[in-house]
Amino acid sequence: MIIEPPFKNKQTLTRPNIPNMIYGPHYYDWRFIMDEVYIQLQYAFQNGGLTSALNAFVTTPTTATRDNLVAQLQFILVATDKLTEWMGNGVSGSSVTSYLSEASAIQSSLTSYQTMAATLLSNPDRTALSSFSSSVTNFANTLNVQLFTPSTGLFPVLAPTLSAGAPNTDAPMTSMVTDSAALGSVPVILGEFGCDGAAMFIDCPGWVWSMTSSAETQLAAGYAQWLYAPQWTPQLGDIFNLESLSITTGVQGGFQPRATMMVGRPHVRKVAGIPTAVQVGRSPISLSVTYTTSATTNSTTELFFDVSAACGTTASNIVVTPAAAVCSTAQNPLISCDSSALPANTAVTVTISC
Repeated sequence: MIIEPPFKNKQTLTRPNIPNMIYGPHYYDWRFIMDEVYIQLQYAFQNGGLTSALNAFVTTPTTATRDNLVAQLQFILVATDKLTEWMGNGVSGSSVTSYLSEASAIQSSLTSYQTMAATLLSNPDRTALSSFSSSVTNFANTLNVQLFTPSTGLFPVLAPTLSAGAPNTDAPMTSMVTDSAALGSVPVILGEFGCDGAAMFIDCPGWVWSMTSSAETQLAAGYAQWLYAPQWTPQLGDIFNLESLSITTGVQGGFQPRATMMVGRPHVRKVAGIPTAVQVGRSPISLSVTYTTSATTNSTTELFFDVSAACGTTASNIVVTPAAAVCSTAQNPLISCDSSALPANTAVTVTISC
């Protein structure tokens, strides 16, 4: 059984020591969420997302065009709700105050427009459709100015705060490991993490690397990137909760890897003992693992290190201490290290580099 509590909730973990339990929390930096809000609102107001859906519905009011318009309005509703929630947590400034004073009216208008679209579909009066189009357009233009006007718009004003400094991934990972103690001696797997490859405020590849490194440093049993979404599109992401985390471009993009995807990262597959340290270097790529041997008949440690992907035409270099532990690259990208010649409780370090 896997327990995967959402990152925002502060619930207390209970029922410790359940057999076969794995603790699989997930984590996102708030700036990642603001990136998704920014991307969705930019698409809606500046890249024609809302206008295109509105014009299609007003021109040809069908169930399909109505549903597309309602979906666009719902995305904006969720995005502005997230924006309001974030700014309500101590963010200050005149632009913030102005937006928050109108947040309730914005939400009401978006809800009302969805209802009106359904009503107009059942009675598509041309005059009513024209009036509806004008109202939505004026609303969109006003919100676009409020959000994106250079220097004074909400996002330009907030950008320095959202972009300041690299996200701290060690602290949340420490919290997750601490939480797992309430469940007893169970493995910790970073069950869901990722970011949008089009992120404006976070260095997505850097954040993914850092989050994974924090999991490795604290000896989490593993990690899983989120997610595979066949329906992903550049405009609407995963079409769920403003997320754009798919590791591929989905059906429309031929399932090509996105910048969110971490491909070929060296990692530990199996340890013939108790791991005490894991470190992956980024430039140049390297992998170092230290473990204490156990008195078992199976004394093979397996490491994933794709030599051609990591080193190109350069040969890899493997250093093993003590030398009685022997590693083989015969099954690339798997490197097998045999420590059967060593007594139990011996510290072994394997370092692979280019």
